[in-house]
Amino acid sequence: MWLQGVTLADGECTAEGVTRSASLSGHVGEGDTRAEQGLHGGDECEAEDVTSQGKDIAKVVLKISERVSSIEKLLGEMQPVIRLGSNAFYYHIQDFDNIEKELLTEKEVCRVSGEFVAFGYSVKLVFYIVQYDGVMWLALYLRICESSRDSHLKWPFTLPFTVMLVHPTDEKKNIEHRVDVSEVIHTDGKFFNRPLFTSNFGYGRSKLCKLQDAMKDGFIYENSVTVGVKFF
Repeated sequence: MWLQGVTLADGECTAEGVTRSASLSGHVGEGDTRAEQGLHGGDECEAEDVTSQGKDIAKVVLKISERVSSIEKLLGEMQPVIRLGSNAFYYHIQDFDNIEKELLTEKEVCRVSGEFVAFGYSVKLVFYIVQYDGVMWLALYLRICESSRDSHLKWPFTLPFTVMLVHPTDEKKNIEHRVDVSEVIHTDGKFFNRPLFTSNFGYGRSKLCKLQDAMKDGFIYENSVTVGVKFF
């Protein structure tokens, strides 16, 4: 399933860290939810104070709402990856309308999959919509992550892989870009070395498909989009 597609022979294999700023984070900080307490006393002041308190409560509700939205966004960026067969993994990104809303004010939007294990290596898929010269592009990267198994694995990571934009109804329309790690490791080896921190920057394709084309050709389906990676 979903193993065929349109392969992009002439593409730019791109390092995630080169083409954009550092990865977006989902940090949720502590909000100030304190409200002014008590009334000043007296019938004349009571209505004014209640109104003031009401405004403070409204601020509290707004702040809580913002925090909930931040948490929902963070959870959305950690959706699980589905494995089909022995070598293919798929990341289903929901609530695409939220991405479109973010694009109204941002030049790039990022979604990061949950961590998954492929042939012993811990990895993530990193999906971007990025603006280049006024055009919105879909980008997809494979990111190598740190794990407790690293000391037992062969480094650098050398498995060839293909990043994919998956069509929901016609696998022949899948847009694919293959990365032969052995051919790029001499110049971009740091992306495939054993991670020194939580993860390396990702490597893949910065211009996988124009957003406009993805929408026109039916890749955005039921308010969601699916991307994937297959190995070998």
